[in-house]
Amino acid sequence: INMSIGQGFLLVTPFQIHNMLCFIANEGNYFKPAYVEKIVSKSGKVIKKFEPELIRKIGISENTFQIIKKGNTIFRTL
Repeated sequence: INMSIGQGFLLVTPFQIHNMLCFIANEGNYFKPAYVEKIVSKSGKVIKKFEPELIRKIGISENTFQIIKKGNTIFRTL
């Protein structure tokens, strides 16, 4: 419960951690969080589709992101 609302020793919410990890996965591109990809009618017709919205891009080199991602794979194998 303490971790779920971002209080106590960890001062971030799970959603904030998720956003940080998406930022790393997208190599510096921060997209507006989306909860719905599309709205579909009962017949299967797409009524409305929501496209990713780029909020900002941070100028960190591609090499830096590769190092971060490589470090992540090392920890998974331990």
